[in-house]
Amino acid sequence: MRNQTTVPAATFKALFAEVISAPFFYALLKRCGVRRRGPPVVTAWELIQGLIFHVVAEAGTLAQHVKQLTGKNIPDGALSQRRALLPIAGFEALLTTTLQPKAERARHPEAFYQDLRLCGVDGCLFSVSNTPQTKCARRGVGGGGRRSRRWASRCLLELGLHNPLAAALGSQGESEIVLAKQVLAAQPAQSLLLLDRYYGVPQLFVPLPATAARHFLVRIKQNLRRRLLEVYPDGRALVELRAGQETRLGRELVGRVQRGGRGPATGVRLWTSLLDWRRNPAAELLALYAQRWEQEIFYKELRVITSASG
Repeated sequence: MRNQTTVPAATFKALFAEVISAPFFYALLKRCGVRRRGPPVVTAWELIQGLIFHVVAEAGTLAQHVKQLTGKNIPDGALSQRRALLPIAGFEALLTTTLQPKAERARHPEAFYQDLRLCGVDGCLFSVSNTPQTKCARRGVGGGGRRSRRWASRCLLELGLHNPLAAALGSQGESEIVLAKQVLAAQPAQSLLLLDRYYGVPQLFVPLPATAARHFLVRIKQNLRRRLLEVYPDGRALVELRAGQETRLGRELVGRVQRGGRGPATGVRLWTSLLDWRRNPAAELLALYAQRWEQEIFYKELRVITSASG
């Protein structure tokens, strides 16, 4: 079996410490209710390093990678038991504090529309083993068989770089919409969310913050109602969007988009918070919406990584 890593262990340790220091990590665990007891053979910080190194290394076992980083020879079974003791809240806190935007306007023009960072939300189901810890949680989505169950996940990412900005895992059987609300709360300033029809629910996007140039472009169902306020010279319309007692202005676009520049065009109805029809022409936004499929490529990449790391 090939067990040479793609990243030298010493280089990885140095880079890892710049992003996640031991004091920072243990402060996160303390906030999640985890208390440090006697000195373990492999510390929680070393274990996290090993888990991440195991994913990026592309070859070898977790035990091999932990040994490369720490010099400690711990069996895979013992490492799996230690990992099971770490709370999911700790991993979620780690993601919240470390995931940051990476795209730069000058270097990655494809990741922006004008000055707005392009973001998207999507998800998938992951099968997890029926360990005692997962059995204690509520049943995941869709069962998954006797030996595993399926948990929903949602991720907010930069479309241009496929860089995750926030993630949520339905370990307690949360619905996909609930998980989407969690990650949408992390939308960065000066960004444009491209959302597909599944997220075309006013209760989901109407309450999104309108401050600091946070915008959305969402596909909605044909039968969804809105209040028409004005028809623009380009034939598109200014509309009032409502979710319960909450309202906001939007612009409605109707047209056709083509996925990846190939295949048949699909008719779409879009709502956007970009109201200036001169600065943000409808033709540009319809073409831009096709980039939403970038997030599906990200999830294909993620499935490859998780299946390879076991």
